[in-house]
Amino acid sequence: MAETQDIFPASEGDGFEPYREIARFAECDEEDVYYALIGIEPPEWSNRQHRRLVGDHVKALNRAVKSASDLLYALRQLPPDETQSLVRSGAATVPQIEKLLAELQGGETFYNEWHGRRSASGGREPAAYEIAEGVRRLFRRLKRKITFGQQYDGSPSGAFCRTVEVAIAAFGVRASWRGPAEEAVNKTREIERRHIRLVENAASKLPGDDITPDPCLVIEFEGDNVCLKLSDFPEKPPLKLRQKHFASGKEIKKFAEKWSSTTRAYMSHTESN
Repeated sequence: MAETQDIFPASEGDGFEPYREIARFAECDEEDVYYALIGIEPPEWSNRQHRRLVGDHVKALNRAVKSASDLLYALRQLPPDETQSLVRSGAATVPQIEKLLAELQGGETFYNEWHGRRSASGGREPAAYEIAEGVRRLFRRLKRKITFGQQYDGSPSGAFCRTVEVAIAAFGVRASWRGPAEEAVNKTREIERRHIRLVENAASKLPGDDITPDPCLVIEFEGDNVCLKLSDFPEKPPLKLRQKHFASGKEIKKFAEKWSSTTRAYMSHTESN
């Protein structure tokens, strides 16, 4: 019988060398890289070789489920005295086989779903996309620009795309950087678009010029951002927004006054309770 392999093997060494390599290239702390990638599937569990291994495991579970089901059916056809004889002799009982079948079916369902979520259709390498998503989170954490860029020779340009290429190689994944990087950039743009829509929706519901001014409301402009805070509530963290999400200074003021009003109402309610 061929020796089976561990389908979820541990990483070599301490498992942190890829994170160190990414941190060196991105010139950031290794801890930042680790926490950016901690929520994604380990890349070594998403490559083609590993998916084939899981696929073989699913087939073995399918065979085991069928065999256990057939055995359970056969045992249920035995007369009661024969079943009792099996129990007295210490052989497997019907409840034990039922438990075995349930466990096998649970494993079969889990691995089928796991394998199905990692499609490699069209030559797509899921591990590379997982890594690019981790780099996207890293750049968000470091507050760096996430943009797509490519040189005439096909190599990446810009810090984000170059880091994606290095990260994919650091985890030993053989895949192009372009598709994963492009998807990560598009995801960032979609997040920003949704945020803009939320801000615009909130601004459209604000009242007109009949807002009572709040003398303790402070509106500060910091580069591309606008910062809102209440001078009489220093313990309240300031709210930072991008200026580009507003059409004018008047719209910023309307939004700020609404934020001040709702924030004070919430804090008063919290203190009263």
